[in-house]
Amino acid sequence: MGWTGRASRHCGSCGENMVSEHIQQEERAAERFELDPEMKVVLARMLERMASRPPLGTSTAAEMRARFADDIAAWNADPPDVPLIADSVVPTLERPVPVRLYDPIGDGDPLPTLIYFHGGGWVVGDLDSNDRALRLLALESGVGILSVDYCLAPENPFPAPLNECIEVARWVHRNGASHGIDVDRLAIGGDSAGANLALATAIDLRDAGERWLRTMLLVYGVYAREHDTASHRLFGNGLFGFGTDAMDALWSLYLGRDGSADDPRAAPLRARLDSLPPACIVAGELDPLRDDSRRLAGRLVGTGGNVDFVECPGVIHGFMSMTRELAVARHATARVADSLRRSLIPRAPLAPGS
Repeated sequence: MGWTGRASRHCGSCGENMVSEHIQQEERAAERFELDPEMKVVLARMLERMASRPPLGTSTAAEMRARFADDIAAWNADPPDVPLIADSVVPTLERPVPVRLYDPIGDGDPLPTLIYFHGGGWVVGDLDSNDRALRLLALESGVGILSVDYCLAPENPFPAPLNECIEVARWVHRNGASHGIDVDRLAIGGDSAGANLALATAIDLRDAGERWLRTMLLVYGVYAREHDTASHRLFGNGLFGFGTDAMDALWSLYLGRDGSADDPRAAPLRARLDSLPPACIVAGELDPLRDDSRRLAGRLVGTGGNVDFVECPGVIHGFMSMTRELAVARHATARVADSLRRSLIPRAPLAPGS
């Protein structure tokens, strides 16, 4: 499949050298970036709200969660109807984990399914965080989406959220058939911290010799704690919404007293990245975490992996949740849906003579 970016730029097949060249070019030409016009309106509103609040790093987890719930309310307004949405729980060693299945077909047939972990810096977020975006993705792709309400830091620091995600993924593979899920057509994915958990889960499954995932969907993920990247230097100052200081505070809450950013289970860019499922990787041009996605794409391609890389111009971190207001988010959703569909839904064979 190669490394492509048809939603915004087409890069062809490339590895880490190409990623490095991209970063250097962007740094030299920083003054030429341009906000998407619709993104500019949303960002202005975000910055106005941020100015009236204390910095994220000085807030309690409860305060962060209340702020986040308030922020995402507008993003999730006017959701499209989906034929079947069902809330349930998955049993794990520590607790029953709440999950929500979005079924875009609703006919009872086994459903190819994306196991999805929400973003929120491992500290905020729940089953409602990406509700509108996941409804759209399910409808566009024809793929079921199982959203997972994994445990959160700081009450449950690393590795608890990751271990819970791994348990849920294994349970779905072993038991999903009795719940309308096609266990031979499973994908894993997430956004931001959820993309970190999805990638780390896929690595853990690979290391255990479990090769049943068909593909990965990794949306503007955080894959290492290091901030020595062009995108952090250019866009991590807080003028583009989510910034480097906030990311660092969330890392501290996730790792707790005993976790280490050198642990490849916490920072997947430090892990071996060979022999993983094909990946669709999404990045926003003006996101401090953009270069995490670029580096990951380069590393995966360098190991012989298949990567579909989508970088959307003029948008900030979290843009895929803003489908109600951003055309670029809706276009990216359609692009990702096509990638999922090609990976999980086989085309019917052509009739003879057609």
